[in-house]
Amino acid sequence: MSSRRLFVGLMADDRMRDAVDALRSTWVWPPGAHMVPRHNLHLTLHFLGDVDLIDEASLVEALAAVPVPELQLSMQSNAIWNDGTVVLLAEGTPALDDLRRDTGVAVAAAGLATEPRWTPHMTLARHAGAAQAPAAIGPILWAPREVALVWSRREAAGYEVVRAWPTITG
Repeated sequence: MSSRRLFVGLMADDRMRDAVDALRSTWVWPPGAHMVPRHNLHLTLHFLGDVDLIDEASLVEALAAVPVPELQLSMQSNAIWNDGTVVLLAEGTPALDDLRRDTGVAVAAAGLATEPRWTPHMTLARHAGAAQAPAAIGPILWAPREVALVWSRREAAGYEVVRAWPTITG
């Protein structure tokens, strides 16, 4: 293996996973809808695709230098995108925008490219274009405690945290 499919993101903790499970139980899902497994719930900052192991080492080094601020995210709206992907949208905050910018600088310093367009979200389900959302959802507050470099394992259909950097408190 000379490369791995990677992204930089915020992995959901158990409290957030429980909140997402409770929210998903209020939807009416069509046959064939595919729920994102609890352990894979996350908010992507940068999807990187296949990254050579040498570039991955440079990326780890660059990301280690990024200060990770405490975050308080509010997620209180959802959307069904045209491809049938159901998402929970995060309200943008200056701290989240700064983290995306700073991790983007690290990605560029490692010689990698990232998508300039970005909508902060957590994917709840795929193949669910006919899903019926609840009338309203209360805000889900989430305070991620780390930024992670994550390996999207095709053969295992899951995610594996390669390295994580905790938030700076205080």
